[in-house]
Amino acid sequence: MGLLVGEEVDSSAVSLTITRERSQNVIFSATIHSFKNSMYIRQPSVSDLSWRYFTMPFSSQLWLAMVASMCVTVLALVFLYLMAERFLPHQGAEVQTCSTCLLKIIGIFCQQG
Repeated sequence: MGLLVGEEVDSSAVSLTITRERSQNVIFSATIHSFKNSMYIRQPSVSDLSWRYFTMPFSSQLWLAMVASMCVTVLALVFLYLMAERFLPHQGAEVQTCSTCLLKIIGIFCQQG
């Protein structure tokens, strides 16, 4: 595409997806051939489905580090809420329990992707 825009070549015979930006820089000819890509994946049997396949992409050390960081973060949040409640009692902050902090942290970790 850069050679066409820079007028170093007059034509190109490569497969390009026609986009609005490319259409503003070059004139496309009529479609000569259309390609269709497909991916086939064998459906696993019911006996193959287990939690093991969910945990396989990460090592056990990484899972342990994630769980440990979640626990440390929960404890830090609970500590901060308790300190805020003790030293800033009239600020109207809602009371946070360990379970609500855990649910928030799990939600944060699950949204990353």
